Amino acid sequence: MVVRSAMGPAVAPQIRALAAELDRTHPVFGIKTMNEVIYNSTDIERFYTAQLVGFAAMALLLASVGIYGVMSYVVGRKRREIGIRMALGASHGSVLRDVLGQGLKLALLGLAIGLAGSFALTKSIASYLFGVSRSIR
Repeated sequence: MVVRSAMGPAVAPQIRALAAELDRTHPVFGIKTMNEVIYNSTDIERFYTAQLVGFAAMALLLASVGIYGVMSYVVGRKRREIGIRMALGASHGSVLRDVLGQGLKLALLGLAIGLAGSFALTKSIASYLFGVSRSIR
């Protein structure tokens, strides 16, 4: 049963009394406002969204640690070269540009591989998602 009232949840005792007058054998329970009903109806979607956000945050953390590790390894391997270049008069800017340029190349390579993989797997992934199209707008 749905009751529209400007009183909100305060009307619950009156509804119970009216229902008891009509038929005492049918108890009235679970009285909720429409906002509660709508909020409760989206529980599973909120749960899945929270899970997705958690996994996305974990993926971002792992990707950040991975990028840091690769860059640390690349710079560690080039430490001797960087030292020689600095001793021969290379500026801090040129060394930094070289290291960041190499990191950017790696990032672009990873991006290209990731995009190619995502486009290749789009059709198979789309079959698992209901009501989601493959088109990019």
